[in-house]
Amino acid sequence: MKPDFIEELDSDEITDNDRQTEPPIQNSKYCMLIVVKSNGDNEKDIRCAVRKIKKFPWIKQVVPNNHIIAAFFDKVPSLMQINLVITSLLQHRLLSISMAAHKDHQLDIFYESRFFMSDCREEFVRYKSLKLYNSFKEKRTIKSIPKPQRPLLNILNISSSINISLDPTFMWYLVSLSMEFDKLFSHLNFVTFNYPIILKQPEDMPSYEDLWGIEKIGNEGYFPEEDSVLGYYTRGDENSIEGPLIALCPENIEKAANELKSNGICKCDIKTIYGIVLIHEYAHALMDLYKRYSFKIEEERVPVEEKANINKNWPKGTHEPVAMEESLANMITLKLFNRYPDDFKSVKEFIKDQPPFYKFGIHQYEAGVDWKKWRESDKQSSQKLEEWFNQCFSNGEINISIKDYKREIYDRVFE
Repeated sequence: MKPDFIEELDSDEITDNDRQTEPPIQNSKYCMLIVVKSNGDNEKDIRCAVRKIKKFPWIKQVVPNNHIIAAFFDKVPSLMQINLVITSLLQHRLLSISMAAHKDHQLDIFYESRFFMSDCREEFVRYKSLKLYNSFKEKRTIKSIPKPQRPLLNILNISSSINISLDPTFMWYLVSLSMEFDKLFSHLNFVTFNYPIILKQPEDMPSYEDLWGIEKIGNEGYFPEEDSVLGYYTRGDENSIEGPLIALCPENIEKAANELKSNGICKCDIKTIYGIVLIHEYAHALMDLYKRYSFKIEEERVPVEEKANINKNWPKGTHEPVAMEESLANMITLKLFNRYPDDFKSVKEFIKDQPPFYKFGIHQYEAGVDWKKWRESDKQSSQKLEEWFNQCFSNGEINISIKDYKREIYDRVFE
C-alpha cells in the first residue's frame, strides 16, 4: 500500500521520461523527502530535479508529488553522496530536505534541514550536509501505527510530562486529521512539509501577551481568563529547530478539556481537543506567507531584502490583525471538522466558550468568508481593518450578531 501523499500524484505534471516503470514504492530502508520551491516554473524545476536525482546510482526510486520528491534508498549514504545531491539541486531554488526511515510504507522523519537559494557557499552547504549525514546515527525508532499506514507526524517532546506520540491510537487520530487538512486546504502535505510539532510543559509556554503583542491590562475581555496557552505557531527558531514549527502544551490542553467536561460546557473528549488545537495551529501556518519568502536559515546568512520579507504578513501588536487571524484560524478549524459530523457540534461548543477573538470564528464560518484574502494581505493594521474591528468588537466583547455579519463586511477590508 502506498503512502497517501504519493497516491495524490498528478500524472500530468511529469513527462514520459519521468514516469515510474518500477512497482510502486519499493521496500527501501530510507527515504529522502525533498521539497523544491522556485521563483519560476516550479513544475519544470520539479521535472528537472527528478532527472538529476535519478542519476545517483545509490537512489533506488524517485517519486514526485507536487513540490515534494521522495527518493528511496537502502544504505546510509556517504557525506559526499549527500553533498552531491544537495549541490546539484541548490542553484536557483529553495530546498528543504528531510531524512526518514521507511518501513512497511511508513515514513518516520528523523531530521530536517533547509537550504536558501542565494547561499551557495561551499563551506555552508558542506556544514548542512554534515548535519544531515550525522542524523542517521541518532535517528528515532519507528513506532507502530494502526493500518492503513500513513506518514507519522514529526512530534518531538521537549519538556512535557505527557508524551502523546507514544500512543499509536491517539497518534492515528491526529495523523488522520492532518491528512484530511492537507486534502482539503493545502494541496501539498503539511505533515511532510516542514512543520515539526514540539511538546512543552506549561512553564515553557509563552503568555498571550507575548504571542499577540497586546497588553492585557485594559483589554482583559479579549484574553482567556487563565493565561494557559494551549498551542502556538511560530516562524522563529526554537529548540534547535530551524524555521516554522508548531508547539503544543499537553498539560494545558488536558486541563482545559477536563474543566470543560466537568462544567458541562463541551462534550469533546481529550483527543478531540488536541485535534482542535492542532488544526487551529495548522490554520495559522496555512495563512502564513513566510514560506513564499524564504526557508529561513541562520539569521546572519539571510540577505537584507529577505530579512525585510520575513517580518511581513505577520499579525501582532494591535487588536485588529490579531482578531482577524485568530477568528479565521477557528473558521478553518470549523471547515475541517464539518467533515466529521460526530465531532462538529462539540467543536462548535468548544469555540463558543473561547474568548471573543476565537469565538468570532463562528461568525466567519457562517458568513463563508474567503480566508485566502487575509493570507494574501500584509496583515497590518489599516483604516479598513480598524473599521471592521470597531463594527465587530467593543469593550472586550463581540458586538455584532451572527445573522448581521455578512461576507461583504469582511470583503471591505481588502477593497
